[in-house]
Amino acid sequence: MRKMTNGVYGVIILILTLSCIFFLSENCLLIKNLNIKNYNFKLQETKSEKSLNNVNAINYGDVLQKLDSLDGVQILNFTRSKNGKIAVKLEISGDKEKIADTLKKIRQRDNFYNMGNIKIEQDKCSNIKAKIDVNFT
Repeated sequence: MRKMTNGVYGVIILILTLSCIFFLSENCLLIKNLNIKNYNFKLQETKSEKSLNNVNAINYGDVLQKLDSLDGVQILNFTRSKNGKIAVKLEISGDKEKIADTLKKIRQRDNFYNMGNIKIEQDKCSNIKAKIDVNFT
């Protein structure tokens, strides 16, 4: 009786060992295929990003022309990051309606990304000055 149970346990252990080896090999193949597909996807993604950057590249002249056409806008600082974004620090002077209209016009410009760090000051003559960081991509 003892030999029979040892034989049954041996067969069960053998079957479990073989199934573990089978599932481990399948898992390794699956991981290998996923890594290959992930590599191909990232390669394709970088190619598409490079082509988009070449098509949608924005330069200083474009931004300067767009901002110079606006009335009451003074450029305080102008920088470009490594990823192609252009950050402009502006000062807009005038009354509330004029500043709001100018901000709307800036938002409607091509390659506009966002505005931030808005500081509004009012002088003695009731003129308002707004300092704004604007980013273009």
